[in-house]
Amino acid sequence: TPRNSTAYIGDLTYSFSDPAVASVKDGAIVFLKAGETDMTVSTVFGLEKTVHITVKDPIELEYNNSKPIDSRSYVFSFIAPENGLFGILTDSPYGSMQIYHNYESVAYWKRTVNGVMCQYEMKAGEKYIISGQDNGNSLGNIIVIKPTKAESLSLITSDGKTLTDFSCNTCSTGNRIIAYTTFGPENAAFENVELYNNSNTNVVRAENGWSNEINITPLNPGVAVLTYRCFESGLETSVTVTVEEPGRLTENQPLTVTYNAAYLGERAFLFTPSEDGNYVLKIDNCKGFENGSANIRMADGTTPISSAYSYQNRSVKLSAENLIKG
Repeated sequence: TPRNSTAYIGDLTYSFSDPAVASVKDGAIVFLKAGETDMTVSTVFGLEKTVHITVKDPIELEYNNSKPIDSRSYVFSFIAPENGLFGILTDSPYGSMQIYHNYESVAYWKRTVNGVMCQYEMKAGEKYIISGQDNGNSLGNIIVIKPTKAESLSLITSDGKTLTDFSCNTCSTGNRIIAYTTFGPENAAFENVELYNNSNTNVVRAENGWSNEINITPLNPGVAVLTYRCFESGLETSVTVTVEEPGRLTENQPLTVTYNAAYLGERAFLFTPSEDGNYVLKIDNCKGFENGSANIRMADGTTPISSAYSYQNRSVKLSAENLIKG
């Protein structure tokens, strides 16, 4: 097929030299046991492609015995020694994880202060597969625990920092600020958390997100206190959100922006061109950031015009692809 073109290939047929090792279900490869097999994919037009597949047994986890994560994509197995709630805990905050039982996903990860955890009511003697990915510089360790009763509820950022107050601005509208609810101590069982009170719904909109995410959308300048509560245990926590007017940029006048650890969301600025034409946004000396990105959008906050990525101590330029009108 020529590059950048499409072609009709019809239905695909899959065959395996050893079907006990792997098979295909609903278009996805299912690995059944350790071993090697050749998978041949055929089309109705006689085209074929064969690939060799090696399936390895996952590393076995033992209760309360930590093991290192040696790959960014990892798979472990665990046989529950008794009936009850078990937690699979890692100590790296830059990952995700799922628990599988009989080839079905039964539990998703939740973020903790130092990593992520999956918890599930397991049955004695049953085998569970733990599959995850870790995008951090240090892969960390994984351990099976028995979660304890939660003693505290708090909000944290994506890198595990406790969140009691933060600032953002109205140009973040349409771009959610994501935080996470978590329980202490770190090995505490997760419970369901709901927004109990929003002191000013004109300032921010707050919604529960996926897993233990909370989504905060700034609406108008002002201050709002968001209170979250676990109705099972009565644990409660609050965060104060200050929404500011965005800064303003003036043509040919440099503006120094200082990083503030209590500032979440996009650091947004407004620019009103004096006349129609092409403009360039230049960012110099991005110190303190390993990487980041910048975007030029229309004033609605969502319609993109141009974007670029910046790297530590380097400058980037953003040129509007379309004519900006005054």
